[in-house]
Amino acid sequence: MAHEAIAEQEYAAPMEFRVLGPLEVVGELGPVTLGGPQQRRVLAALLSDPGYVLTHERLGEVLWPDGDGPANPRRSAITYVSRLRSVVGEGVVRTTDAGYVLEAASLNIDATRFVALVDHAAAIPGERALDVLDQALALWRGPVFGDLSGEWWARPYAKKLDELRLSALASRIDAMTVDGWNGRAIAEVSSLVDAHPLREQFVEKAMRGLHATGQTADALRAFHRYRTELAEQTGLDPSAALSGLESSMATGVALDPSSVDVARPLRGYVLREQIGEGSFGAVYRATQPGVERDVAVKVIRPELADDRSFIRRFEAEAQLVARLEHPHIVPLYDFWRQPGGAFLVFRLMRGGSAADLLTGMGPFAIDRAGAVLEQIGGALATAHAAGIVHRDVKPANILFDDAGLAYLADFGIAAAFADDVPQLQRWSAGSALYASPEQLRDGVEDARADQYALSVTVWELLAGRAAFDRPDASAVIRTKLRQPLGPIDAFRQDVPSALGAVLERAGAVHPQDRYPSVTEFVSAWQRAAAAVVAGITAPSGSVGVAARSGAATTAGTALRSLSNP
Repeated sequence: MAHEAIAEQEYAAPMEFRVLGPLEVVGELGPVTLGGPQQRRVLAALLSDPGYVLTHERLGEVLWPDGDGPANPRRSAITYVSRLRSVVGEGVVRTTDAGYVLEAASLNIDATRFVALVDHAAAIPGERALDVLDQALALWRGPVFGDLSGEWWARPYAKKLDELRLSALASRIDAMTVDGWNGRAIAEVSSLVDAHPLREQFVEKAMRGLHATGQTADALRAFHRYRTELAEQTGLDPSAALSGLESSMATGVALDPSSVDVARPLRGYVLREQIGEGSFGAVYRATQPGVERDVAVKVIRPELADDRSFIRRFEAEAQLVARLEHPHIVPLYDFWRQPGGAFLVFRLMRGGSAADLLTGMGPFAIDRAGAVLEQIGGALATAHAAGIVHRDVKPANILFDDAGLAYLADFGIAAAFADDVPQLQRWSAGSALYASPEQLRDGVEDARADQYALSVTVWELLAGRAAFDRPDASAVIRTKLRQPLGPIDAFRQDVPSALGAVLERAGAVHPQDRYPSVTEFVSAWQRAAAAVVAGITAPSGSVGVAARSGAATTAGTALRSLSNP
C-alpha cells in the first residue's frame, strides 16, 4: 500500500483529535472549544487509553488528584462528561457499568495516524520511507497533551509516544543515508545529538556519519563528549558496542558493520547477568537507574522483534498483560519495541521457579501444591476474565518471592506471533509436556487449555516427575491426544484419591470434560480437601475462588499432616 493511502486510510472522520502537542479537537468548521480545564482532562484521559474503560474511580483521581474534590465527585464527573459529549458528539464517549470508554476505532486521532505511518515506514525502503517519516513527524506540535503532559495519568502514554518519536527520528537518519552520508544528514544527526546528548543511538549514528565523510577526529570527539557527559550525569559508561566502534575508528581499522553491534538504548535499564532463557528470548537481571531497583528484563529475539506481525500486535498484547492486576501475577512494569529488539520489564522474583524447587528439593508437600493451585488459579481467573489466555502454564513459569508465595509469569506475548511456525515447532520439548491436546493438535488456546496446563503442573509438583514422561515431544503429543492425566496416587500414595480425581478431570483429553472454568477447578480442589478432613465424599456444586469455605481452610491445615515435610 502506498504511503499516500496510509496517510488517508480510515481518517476521513469529520472531527480530528490532536494529542501530539496541546490537546485540540478540530471539526469541519475549525477548532472546537472544549470548555473548562476539567472537560479537557476528561478527554485527554480517555485519549491516553483509547478503547479501554476509564473507571469512575480513576476518573475521580484524574480530576481531583489531591483528593480534594467536591462532596459528590461522581455527580460532578458525570456533569463534565456530559458537557464533553455536547461538544464532541454523543456517540464518541460511551457509558459502561464501570465508567466511560472512547470509541477510538472510528475516530481520527493524530497519535494513531502517527503510529500507523511509522509502522508503514519500517516496511518500505529508503527514499519512500523518508517521505512517510516526514509526514509522521510533521504531526507533532509539542509535548503530548501540551500543558497536561506532566500529569500522572498522562506521563506513561506521553513517554511511549515520545520514545516512538525519537526512534522515528533515528529511522529517518537511516532513510536519509541509505545511499551514503552527506552534509545534510550530518547536520541533522548533529542537531539530534545536541538536543539529546545522552541518547547513545544518536551518538552512534553521528560517529558513523562523521567517519564516513572523512571526519574521524570529529567522530572521536563526539564519543569523548558523550562519555564525559554520561559519566557526569549518570555515573555510567558507554556500551561495549559503542566503545568498540570508537576503538575501531581510533586504530584506523576499517569498520566491519557485521562485527560491530549497533548500540541500542535500553531506556536507562542496565542489563546484568542472564537469569533465564526461553523459546522467544532471554531474561536478564537489570538495574533501573534513578530508583536503583532490580528488575527482570526479557529481551525478545531480534528476528522475531522485527517480524511484521509481531510489530503490529506486540504493544496491544503487552498493554493487555500490563493491565492485569492480581496479587499472584508478576507485574509488567514497562515494555517497548525498537528496530532489532523488543523488551519487557518485570518485577524480579528472587525465590526461584517451581521447576528449580522441584530439581533442588523434590516433590511439593500437598498443602504447598494446593496453595500454588489456588494462587495461580486465581491469577488465571483474573486473566481469563480480561480475555487473556496465558498459553504456557508450567513449573518454569511459576515463580516465588522471598516469602514463598507463587506468581504466574511469562504470559505468551511472543507465542501469539508464531502463527506461521509449524505446530510441532511452536512448542519446546518442555512446553509440550503441559500444552493441552487441542493446543497441540489444532492450535486452540483458550481458558480450558490453561486449566489443563495447570492440572498437569500441579500433578508434577506432587509427583516430582512429568505427567507425560516420554522420550521426545512427538511421543508426548501422541500420548496426550488419546490419554488423560493419570492417577497421581500411582506415584504419590499419600495424596488422597479425591484430590487426584480433581486433577484428572481438569486434565481430561477433551475440553468439554474439564471444569467449566479454572475457578471451578480450584473450588473443586478446596471442596475435596475439606471432604478429606471431614472424612466424607466431596460434594457436587461449585463456589467461587474468593469464597473459599472455612472447612476448606481448615483442610489446608489438616492436610499438612498428610504431606511430606
